[in-house]
Amino acid sequence: MDNRVVITGLGVVAPNGVGIEDFKYAIKHGISGIRYNPELEALGFSCQISGTPPLLPEHISDCFSELELRNFKSTGIMYGVIAGMEAWKDAGLQISDKIEPDWDSGIVFGTGTSGIDKFREAIYKIDNHEVRKLGSTVVSQIMGSAVSAHLGGKLGLGNQVTSNSSAWMGKDKRDV
Repeated sequence: MDNRVVITGLGVVAPNGVGIEDFKYAIKHGISGIRYNPELEALGFSCQISGTPPLLPEHISDCFSELELRNFKSTGIMYGVIAGMEAWKDAGLQISDKIEPDWDSGIVFGTGTSGIDKFREAIYKIDNHEVRKLGSTVVSQIMGSAVSAHLGGKLGLGNQVTSNSSAWMGKDKRDV
């Protein structure tokens, strides 16, 4: 392939709206997604507000089957896949049901983490010497490229499927 074409679409999973239309409405009307979170209070945090995206069952069922949700505990993947699927459609691209991969399409999806719940669960099982109870989905839920991998599988992408992640570095960090 000599030429590359980048087609960009928009997908949104944000504290003040899931989906382009809900997010646009919230922005236009000054609706914040920051809310009191009782879970933070129960954990003993002094700050008890969060910006948690309001995922409804239909958001999840549009992108994940019941089988895929079995033992699924990675909210970061869920947020990324929902936004990524919307972005794919918003870009005017079709979701193929062909068996043959789409060798001309790939994905780069940047993320900080795939979610910590599954990672924490895995650490507890390892600490308790229960490695045989980890299950077959642990790695695919805790790896850094998990969102890209899930999207690549769902969309049948055959070209490069990867993620990018980088840390902030300013002058103050270089002087240490």
